[in-house]
Amino acid sequence: MKRGFKAGCALEVTLKFAEFENMKPSFWAGISEEYDASEGDVAPSREELLEKVKDALSDCREIVEERIDSDIYDVKQVKIFEQINYKRKRKDN
Repeated sequence: MKRGFKAGCALEVTLKFAEFENMKPSFWAGISEEYDASEGDVAPSREELLEKVKDALSDCREIVEERIDSDIYDVKQVKIFEQINYKRKRKDN
């Protein structure tokens, strides 16, 4: 009999920049563990599985928050200026 868990975390933010389109960077991270008694794996108890899920969710949350922070920085530093220049070029033509 197989037993295990899948845990994940998704995070999406909406960045609004005046008259420019909204940007929605989002990320997902997940962890999966499986134990198969027929292969000699010892499946953890329900309490142990719940603790592993809590740890996995915490780890996943940390990963997506880090990625979102990085993407927000990139958007603010690079992408928004690309959009401004693009819109200016369209207005000038």
